[in-house]
Amino acid sequence: LDELQEQVATPDLTTVIPAILIKLSWWVDEQDTVLPRNGYGFKRGMSQEALYDSTRAWWRLNIPRARDFEYAIAVFQGVTRGAWRIDQSAWRSEGGKVAFGGHPLEPGDVAYEDFVGTIGRRVPAIRVDGRAVFGTGQSLAYWP
Repeated sequence: LDELQEQVATPDLTTVIPAILIKLSWWVDEQDTVLPRNGYGFKRGMSQEALYDSTRAWWRLNIPRARDFEYAIAVFQGVTRGAWRIDQSAWRSEGGKVAFGGHPLEPGDVAYEDFVGTIGRRVPAIRVDGRAVFGTGQSLAYWP
């Protein structure tokens, strides 16, 4: 039922609030002793804590550019799944990749409602200006 609802009823992401969109793949069980975490990606029924750990690391991005964005948003199969306010003092680097630290946004928070709401928001493939939201093979996008 959740999958059908996502296909039919998920409203489009239309907010103009700047954020880093992070595209997750299917869940992979893999120990990460640096963070630590038990895997990465997305699986139905995962806790918000597991979603946060999966979303926050390890990405190739430009930290000075990322500092211009207050929010990080998890995206799976084109639908937003979670939202965090980035703690700009908590960026970590490891082997050329970075992780952010953050605080979960809660239902009722304006940014949470704009990015996630009750069932998520569908991220358009193409921006208003005609550029792709996620470039070919890219896991990160700067919104809008």
